[in-house]
Amino acid sequence: MEMKLPEHSLITDCATRWGSKQQMVERMLEQEQAIKRVFAQDNSRCPLPQLTWQDISVLEAVNKALKPVVDFTDILPGENYVTVSSLLPMLAHIEGVLLEESDDDSK
Repeated sequence: MEMKLPEHSLITDCATRWGSKQQMVERMLEQEQAIKRVFAQDNSRCPLPQLTWQDISVLEAVNKALKPVVDFTDILPGENYVTVSSLLPMLAHIEGVLLEESDDDSK
């Protein structure tokens, strides 16, 4: 049965690229239905844990928290353009918008 998901493989964490944690979580959320299906298959030899709604909720909160920081750090190491001038506006955006409390924040 076709799940109409992008054909992406899962991403593993890389110790030298801390942004890979966020990418790993984001990909896992993208492929959630396929992962659940694999876990639900006959696994009598090696039982696999089931993803619960609590697991997904935690992954969504982690992804939401890390995504802006990853975007910020991806912009900074630019070699072909000036990045110092963007530092203060980006920090102001993080402090003023991203760190504000919101009704959809997880507890």
